[in-house]
Amino acid sequence: MSTAYAAEVLPVNLRPYLTSNINMCWLLGQLCGIGVVYAFLDAQSEWAYRIPFGLQWAFVIPILVVV
Repeated sequence: MSTAYAAEVLPVNLRPYLTSNINMCWLLGQLCGIGVVYAFLDAQSEWAYRIPFGLQWAFVIPILVVV
């Protein structure tokens, strides 16, 4: 949805840059998620689910600072 919105709102000469950036961010997010899940795949303790949930909230503070 964000790519379609950006393609409608931005001027024509900036659309390829923003849509490519959005797609790259989706790709990097997927790769990070797969890496975290794969790292804790064999863990048997309670940290196997606590650390992935904690990591997704760890990005909120830097994003809020940047915004």
